[in-house]
Order: sequence, then C-alpha cells, then structure tokens
Amino acid sequence: MVAGQGASFNPNVEMAIHPLLGSHDPRIRTLKHAFDQGDIPSSFEAIVDEVGIVLRSALDVCEVCIVHNVPTLHKNLALTAALNRLSATPSDRLLSRPCLDKFAV
Repeated sequence: MVAGQGASFNPNVEMAIHPLLGSHDPRIRTLKHAFDQGDIPSSFEAIVDEVGIVLRSALDVCEVCIVHNVPTLHKNLALTAALNRLSATPSDRLLSRPCLDKFAV
C-alpha cells in the first residue's frame, strides 16, 4: 500500500508512506489552494515530477497497483497527474490509461 500518511493495517501488506502522496503535505495544500482559485502554480510540473519519482520507487517492488479514490477526488492533483503519466507506459501492474484519461488534469 502506498499512501501519504497512515499505518499498516495488515502485517502481510507492505506499506510505503510519503507525504507527497497525500493531501496534507504543505506543497500539495498550496497547489490545491491555487487550483481552488483557478490558478495553475508554476511549481505544479516540478511537484508532479517529484511525485512520479516517489511512485516509481514504490511501484518497483509492487506486484500490482490498484488506484483507489485518486482519479476521482481533487485532493492531490499532482498525484493524479503523475499516475496519468505513469499509465502512459503499458504495464500489467498499473491501472490502464483509458481509466485515468476520463479523470486526467
């Protein structure tokens, strides 16, 4: 399981925690506030790239990735964008791109 915060709920499920994958990281909150105002901050692309690095690292040791809530919530659009970019490369371990396209930012 990959998340922005939390703790393991099952000893058989590995957990990777990184604040950029959640909605409470200060940079993610700043992005959300700007988006809520109708602005796209200049830092958005750099944060999406950083989130992508975190995701790739976590997914390298993952057998399968099921994305829950990320594409349908507006809490962390950098995470949604990073997942969309990662899904552009065919993989049997990540949600397919057509599923993400309807929610892409």
